[in-house]
Amino acid sequence: MSVVRELFNHDTPAGRSIIAVVTSLPFFLWQGSSYVSALGEPALNQAVLQGIIALIALGTLIQLGTGLWLWPRRHAPEPVFGASLLLALTITVVFSAVQIAFGAFTSGANLIPVGLLAIGLHLFERRVVVITFVTCLVILLGADILVAAGRYPYAPALTAQAFDGSTPTEWWDYWRTWLFYIGSIILASIPLWLYNQLDSQRQQLEVMSRTDGLTALSNRRYFMERLETEILRARRYRRPFCVVLADADHFKKVNDIRGHHVGDEVLRQIGRVLGSGVRIPNDVAARLGGEEFALLLPETTAEQAQGVCDRIARKLREHEFGSYGDRFHVTISMGVVQGLEEEANALLKAADRNLYEAKAGGRDRVISSIGG
Repeated sequence: MSVVRELFNHDTPAGRSIIAVVTSLPFFLWQGSSYVSALGEPALNQAVLQGIIALIALGTLIQLGTGLWLWPRRHAPEPVFGASLLLALTITVVFSAVQIAFGAFTSGANLIPVGLLAIGLHLFERRVVVITFVTCLVILLGADILVAAGRYPYAPALTAQAFDGSTPTEWWDYWRTWLFYIGSIILASIPLWLYNQLDSQRQQLEVMSRTDGLTALSNRRYFMERLETEILRARRYRRPFCVVLADADHFKKVNDIRGHHVGDEVLRQIGRVLGSGVRIPNDVAARLGGEEFALLLPETTAEQAQGVCDRIARKLREHEFGSYGDRFHVTISMGVVQGLEEEANALLKAADRNLYEAKAGGRDRVISSIGG
């Protein structure tokens, strides 16, 4: 289970190609074992059946070999066009051969390639799918032209004994029925899978639209939306809330002395401390830009907000930044304002004044007030 979980958690070209191997191999094995069990069945042309078995065996070996080659590359972001094309063509050729051998309109085998085409669009590059689809059309169209011209028999794997009058023989009826249901399940599962993919992407986009990429805190846009909502709620229910603006002290020195990569890591860790110091999901911890952060604390008085900020400041004061041999500390200054009916801009200006006072008063301080 851990291997499968690891595979599906890495959305890379090689990882998606391995998924194609994992999902198609069981069907290959089922098909191959079904045909092996039918050796000697009078309803089937044994020469054609043996050819199909050999083709499936070859396709299985190609998939296994390609999957083993891809496995060490499953985390790499680079495209694997050649391997993906080989896998897609192998699957396409095998199922096209089965479709031709048993008759697309007699066996229901036409359901399988349609499902594979839709799934392939999510696993392979578009050009791989286009090449594969064109190849499939050429093979099937060529076979239909030969059948229409009388140069090739329809469903060459079947003999005259496939039907006992109008009733199919037991093996043929079993194989045709199962192929139809498996193909139907694949087709029916595609809309569900597509919906799940779209819903997952929608949720990811929604999270990205309100999240700061560096710290994983809320971004300025989401903070302002929640602030406006909280102002309306406070006006209606006459409940207090607080806005906090926070700024890392002497952050420019961190960038100048240790580099921006260390500065980014400092911002990430400050974001973690701020996020751990608020009540989730009621409170909002956000990065407004640069080294400036903000907190929105609903149902909170200035005195209570002062306590929250003191705990965060104390935790940061004790936190060690940097790597072994280069440890350092970063403090934070905060301005708090308790709001009730003020506009957002007025509250932010009041919080910013308090933040400026905290900076001017020696930094690593929390200054609070009531009203904007």
